Amino acid sequence: MSPVDWRALLAAGMFLCLPLYIILQMRLGCDWTGRWRVAAVSPLIVLAILLITAFVRIFSRPELAEHGLFDMLFSVVVVFSIPGSIYLLLIAIARMTFRRRRSNPISPSS
Repeated sequence: MSPVDWRALLAAGMFLCLPLYIILQMRLGCDWTGRWRVAAVSPLIVLAILLITAFVRIFSRPELAEHGLFDMLFSVVVVFSIPGSIYLLLIAIARMTFRRRRSNPISPSS
């Protein structure tokens, strides 16, 4: 039995979470309304803050720009996609559970 290469497994998970995050973000942000939409769009606020911080850091230190602007910004998005995907999946599950309980209320026993 060969040992597991955890770095390769983590890298594969990161790159699989990126399309999952993008699909979930678009789907939940467009389909939901009210408080659920605010909850679904909130990761975009965090991502925007991270990207602005990365831009400021890159342009304030020119030696960082030598490594490639795209590479640095892409790494921010890829690393953020893991907790972003988990968060969106959790609120999707919470919304399904809430709606199911709301449509099928448990009647009190007599």
